[in-house]
Amino acid sequence: MVTVVMALLFALEGVILTITAIVTGIKHSDFPDVRVGYHVRDAMESEEKWEDLNETAGLVSGTFAVIFFATAILVYWERIDSYWSIVLFFIFSIIAIGSVMLIPAYFLKKSVRVRKKAKKIIRNVLIVVFTVDVVWIVWLYAYYHTKNADNLPTLENLQADDLDDLAGYKRGQLISVWQEPDDTISADQDVWVLDGDEYLLVTYGTGGKVKEAEFVIP
Repeated sequence: MVTVVMALLFALEGVILTITAIVTGIKHSDFPDVRVGYHVRDAMESEEKWEDLNETAGLVSGTFAVIFFATAILVYWERIDSYWSIVLFFIFSIIAIGSVMLIPAYFLKKSVRVRKKAKKIIRNVLIVVFTVDVVWIVWLYAYYHTKNADNLPTLENLQADDLDDLAGYKRGQLISVWQEPDDTISADQDVWVLDGDEYLLVTYGTGGKVKEAEFVIP
């Protein structure tokens, strides 16, 4: 439950940062109207500074929004320990808030050439972070939805909720992780002895793939 809550908190902050990125980077007021946008006194001196400040703030906010969304997925999928989830949340939040507030204001004091270079660098960072996150999410999805021995749970950690997920695995994959079955009832059924008096009965279908798995108490 804590894992889900922390994942939602990361996602919520990602939403807030996304809104901040849209408001400052895209929807800010057109100078000299400075009602909507990133408010720093120096930025209100000219249209160039106003645009540079808001664009930079939008890029920084967008970069951290992507990071928070990716972390939300990581926390949920990998079931990261609640303690480390909380620590990561506060560390990332402090870094994100500090960056969004300070980086645009810092570069505002620099020359036009430096500001343009900074925006280009931050934009490239955003593109790289977004691309890496998309590739990682696709890989993570494929990894957890592909039947291979690497993501097969061990017998010691097997839970009732995992039984349905065993469907589709091949007999050889089970043996490679769980070793040879303790008993073979038929060509289509194997039995592994678990702790206590419980057994795992696995039934195979076409091609030697798992059709059904259930815990059995004789």
